[in-house]
Amino acid sequence: MSIDTLSDRCSREKFKFAHILRRNPTPSEAALWRTIRNCQLGEQFWRQIVILGWIVDFLCPSKKLIIEIDGGSHDNYWSNKEDAYRDSIMEQHGFRVLRISEKDVLSRLPQTLELMQTALQEPILEESSNSAA
Repeated sequence: MSIDTLSDRCSREKFKFAHILRRNPTPSEAALWRTIRNCQLGEQFWRQIVILGWIVDFLCPSKKLIIEIDGGSHDNYWSNKEDAYRDSIMEQHGFRVLRISEKDVLSRLPQTLELMQTALQEPILEESSNSAA
């Protein structure tokens, strides 16, 4: 299943909201984007893209790697459960999810980039057979 096919399931409003998010990044998203845009890590990244009905912060489509920058709103029980559920759905569709705190992006950017580079070299996950819709 292609990424385009997965995105086709989403509402027009979700795509509009993703566009708004691209125009108004958080400081950590803007900092990371400046360092990974234009294939600066050797791979192309997209930002604020809709996949399976969710908006992800960054996607490397060739490696099926999702990068999520987690801010303070992710520091509670319910957000953690929602994140874990979402990540498991993404993984069932062959995506890998790397969660990075916004504090690390802003204060430890070189180490964040090293972590991302390592993740880019890991093998692509296979889509699980029970993820077919």
